[in-house]
Amino acid sequence: MRIKLFQYSICVFAFSLSFNPDWSSKAILLAGIMALFNLRFDKNALRGKLLYFLLGLSVFTIFNLCIIAKSFDGSFLILVGLLFLFYFLFFHTRLESSWYKYFFISFTIGVYFVGFLNLGVALLYISDIDFMSLYNTWSNYSVIDIQKIYYALYLNMAFLFIIDLVIKNARRYRPIIITAICLATLLLFVYSGSLSGIGMFLVLCVLITVYYELPKYFHGVSAMFVLLPLVTFLALINPSAQKIFSKVDGENSRIRNFNVNKELVFQSPIIGYGLGKELETMQKAREPGSWEFKNKYHAHNQYFEFFLGGGMVLFAVFVYLFSLLLMSAYSNYSKSLYPIGFCIIMVFVFLIESILRRHHGFMFFTFFFMLFMGYLSNNNSVTLSKEIKRNSL
Repeated sequence: MRIKLFQYSICVFAFSLSFNPDWSSKAILLAGIMALFNLRFDKNALRGKLLYFLLGLSVFTIFNLCIIAKSFDGSFLILVGLLFLFYFLFFHTRLESSWYKYFFISFTIGVYFVGFLNLGVALLYISDIDFMSLYNTWSNYSVIDIQKIYYALYLNMAFLFIIDLVIKNARRYRPIIITAICLATLLLFVYSGSLSGIGMFLVLCVLITVYYELPKYFHGVSAMFVLLPLVTFLALINPSAQKIFSKVDGENSRIRNFNVNKELVFQSPIIGYGLGKELETMQKAREPGSWEFKNKYHAHNQYFEFFLGGGMVLFAVFVYLFSLLLMSAYSNYSKSLYPIGFCIIMVFVFLIESILRRHHGFMFFTFFFMLFMGYLSNNNSVTLSKEIKRNSL
């Protein structure tokens, strides 16, 4: 019974992630308490690379705060603490592997519930309902507080889960169900006004299609999607690429911000300026009359947050973190869609948002990273060669 209660508590937490921060904070407290009654230390996990990585990250964080930043900032420590918490939740408790699908389903239900609840409220207030009057009105009518970029991030992850579940389980009316889900999801994206979310939605549609219809190309296509944001990040150093971006974005504040941060990174590329000092460092380098200075504009780019806070060292740390998940996923094709989709979503969103600075961002990242590492640690794997052979029969 206590194992079931523990697993239900994780479902509650997954469901609550899309809600106001208070909800998920209370839910993770409940899951943490229930985990204490279900501890079971895994000796193999205790000797694994992941724990050594977390210990190394902790040492680096303390060193950075004490020697480089020379001040205490709790935001990054919260991130490290959550990684440890979810590590113990998914590797050192009596968690039944069959329950992972219920965690995915619980999260998906929560995301779509929040979206359609907020949409329903909007429809009550909008008199002439059409796409144009609905577009980008998320912040005007939302009763559940989650910023639109973060909701788009959650919605893409939920879309990946629900489409995969339908493909695997729906025998009758599958095309109709998939079409309905796609249209409903696009409606929520229109309401949120997140163009980046719509772009990511299209990328995931390609990823799912390749995964099921062209499995021998899946590794190559997914690797391309993972690397594309990093290539884009480097390309934006070029003034010509910046002009193109400004035309698409419609204003120049992001490019001005990019150029300020670029110069700061060049001045201290190895160790950065200290965790928690990112905004202070940017403010000192900005023009006092600029919009970014007056509004204390963050980097709105997680890659710059890494470079400014901990330099190339911290950036390399997170590259290694993602590589651990990707290597595990590529060696287990039957379970690879979710974790690879997660990595693609994260590296794209890192390009446009300092996502690990907000509650909805660091909760999402730490929970799903460790969830997928635990999900992949089970031994019932299917390699890519076996999957291709199966599809050819």
